[in-house]
Amino acid sequence: KMGVNLVPFPRLHFFTVSTAPLFSQNAAQANEHYTNLSVKEILDQLWTGNNFLAKINKNDGRFLSMSCIYRGAQLTSFEVEDQHRMAQDKFMEDFVNWIPSNMMTSIINTSTQYCKTNGSMIANFTGINAVFRRI
Repeated sequence: KMGVNLVPFPRLHFFTVSTAPLFSQNAAQANEHYTNLSVKEILDQLWTGNNFLAKINKNDGRFLSMSCIYRGAQLTSFEVEDQHRMAQDKFMEDFVNWIPSNMMTSIINTSTQYCKTNGSMIANFTGINAVFRRI
């Protein structure tokens, strides 16, 4: 299902990845308050340009679809879906309008060793070609 939603047509697959929070293992052990993030804080960090694993500019293209995977023991599906509805309204102009329901969420109810809640985003973004032009 995720492959079908992320790749609407066979030649339209331009994946980019974002993760939140980004910190070193030493920082996680020294400062536990950095690892207690809400779903809204994680979603905001996923959308900032600093957390993408490639240096992309969101103005270079548009998102075709995206999937956010959240991991944490205290997460509720209502909270995750509510934050995504608000994000979809906020970032509507960043998505193409010809793909309905282009945001998908998943929740894993087990937290990691160093972080109580975290998130990863896989997005199909047309502006990823600017990264390859710079290489």
